[in-house]
Amino acid sequence: MGQTTTAGSEKQLTLEDFRWANRRKEERHPVGKTVRVFTTEDKSRDALLADCSPHGVCIEMPHPIQADAQFLIQLKTDRLRMVAYTVRWWWKMPEGQYRIGAELTGIIGTSDEPDAGNVFRALLDAAGEADQTAE
Repeated sequence: MGQTTTAGSEKQLTLEDFRWANRRKEERHPVGKTVRVFTTEDKSRDALLADCSPHGVCIEMPHPIQADAQFLIQLKTDRLRMVAYTVRWWWKMPEGQYRIGAELTGIIGTSDEPDAGNVFRALLDAAGEADQTAE
């Protein structure tokens, strides 16, 4: 591999620089719930919310969403809200679905200060409701 120079000091790239877990900003929590996703390409479609953190989600869909594109997830809390995310990466999985990682960029439908923690709790609560329904 090559070298990168940062502020006059040289740094050698290692395998650790490319390990996915080391690049995570926050711990991810598995969800496994279907959510409604709205993109600019089409009206809306279902996606599997694979996991989430307070500032990000990972969804699985039959079609990719390009990096830097935005999408909305419909979230039902005490009132209907739309949560905006920006795609940071995607890849095609062996079974043909696309895994898409995105960062929280805004909350629509709230008059109070947007709170990523509230969105995160609502996503996890919805996953708990799905688990209870399946029992």
